[in-house]
Amino acid sequence: MLTAFDSHEKLAAALVHACPNTSEVNWFYSSSALNRMHDEQVAELHERRHFEKFDFEKSCFSSIASRHDVFIVSLPGRDVEKSISLIREIQYEQKFDQKIIVSGFAGLLYSNRYGALETRLGSDIICVNSENDYQDFRDYLIKSNRELYIDSLVRTGFVIADKSLSDNLNCEFSPDNKPHSILFAEQPDVPNAIYERQYVAEQLIALAEKNPDLNIVIKPRLKKGYATFHKSLKSIAEIIQQSIGPIPKNIKIDYSNINDLILNTDLVCSISSTAIVEGVLSGKFVACISDFGLREPYGTHAFVGSGFLTRIVNLTNLMEPNRNWIEMNCGFQSKPSEVVKQRIQNLLTNAPLNFPPLRLVDATYNPPLFNKRHEKDTYKKSRNLGSGSKLSWWTIKLSYLERQLEKLGKKYSKYLRNAK
Repeated sequence: MLTAFDSHEKLAAALVHACPNTSEVNWFYSSSALNRMHDEQVAELHERRHFEKFDFEKSCFSSIASRHDVFIVSLPGRDVEKSISLIREIQYEQKFDQKIIVSGFAGLLYSNRYGALETRLGSDIICVNSENDYQDFRDYLIKSNRELYIDSLVRTGFVIADKSLSDNLNCEFSPDNKPHSILFAEQPDVPNAIYERQYVAEQLIALAEKNPDLNIVIKPRLKKGYATFHKSLKSIAEIIQQSIGPIPKNIKIDYSNINDLILNTDLVCSISSTAIVEGVLSGKFVACISDFGLREPYGTHAFVGSGFLTRIVNLTNLMEPNRNWIEMNCGFQSKPSEVVKQRIQNLLTNAPLNFPPLRLVDATYNPPLFNKRHEKDTYKKSRNLGSGSKLSWWTIKLSYLERQLEKLGKKYSKYLRNAK
C-alpha cells in the first residue's frame, strides 16, 4: 500500500479488501505526506496500523519492489505517476517477472479528468468509477493513440465507497416525503471564497430555524489543522460556531465517520462531495447544492440530469432522482473490491500486463501539466454555465457585503453610545 492521507488513505483502506486472502499487507506513507500531517493526525495513524515511510528515490523503491508482487498506489497528483514510473523502471532493469500495480480515483472526477488518467497509465488495473468515465477514458485513449492501455481500465465503481448499485436505489419516491434529518458533507475547498462559505452557513441556520423538527448534521472534512490534499479554507462549521446570534439547537457539528453518519440520516447533501454518491449507494435521498450555479471548479456541472440539483432553501422538498443517470455515473452491480480482487487473481494466475516504462512505450510521452492559467480561464467561463448562475453569484456577493456593512454599523453605533 503506497498512500498519503485523507481520501487517498480511505481509497487504499477500501482496496485492502481486494488483496488475495493469503497476502501480507504492508503500508507505506510518503514522507512528504507525513511531514504535512498534524501531530495528532500522525498519532491517530500509529494507533490504526503499523507503517513505514518512503521517499521518491530509486533506492527506496528498489527495496520495496523486491519484497512485493502487488502494489496499490493511492497518492495525490504527480506522486502516482512517480511511483508507477519508478516501479516499472526497477522491474525493467532488474528483470522482475511479476509486478502488478493497482490505482484508482479517490472520488468524483470533475476537473482535469484526462490529466488524472495520464498519471495512472502504466498500472495493470485502473479502477474506473462509472460507465460514463469508462467510455470517456476509452475514447480519449483511442484518440490519443494509447489503445495499449485500454485493457487496464476496469469497471469497478467507486472503490472509496466499496458498495454496489442496489436494485432499490433510493427510497420509494413520493413528493409528500419530507426528510427528518439532513447530513451536510463539507468540502475543504468548495466553495473557495469566504463570503460563499458564510452564505452556506447562514442558509443552513435559516433552514434550521424555519424547520425546528428537522435535524441538521454538519460533517467537516477533517478536524481543524489536519492535513488534506486540497487547500483548506475556514470551515463552514467554524463559521457557524462563531456566529453572532444563537445557533439553533437542531444544528449539530459531528466529526464521526462519514459512513456511519450517512446510514443514520434521511438526506445527504453537499456541493459536489463524493458523499453524494456514497449516499446514493446507501439508498438515501441526496441533493447537490446549486446555489452557486453550474461551475466546473465546484463540480456541480457533473450532476446535470441527475435530479439532485437544488438550492439550500429547498432541501426539505425532495426531488425524484434520474435512475438512468445513476446507472451511468454511480457505479456497477458488483462490489468494487470483489471486482479488483478477481482481476488481481486472474493476473497472478495468468500473466500481468507488465507495461514497460512509459519512456519506452512512447518516446514523445509528455503528460499534460496542471495549467493554472487554463484553470483560471475555465473558472471565468464556468460562471456563465447554467440558468441564473451568474445572477446567483452576484446576489451572494452583494448579500455578503450588505452583512459586513450592517456589522460595521452596529459596531459604530456601539462606539457612539460608549463615547457619550
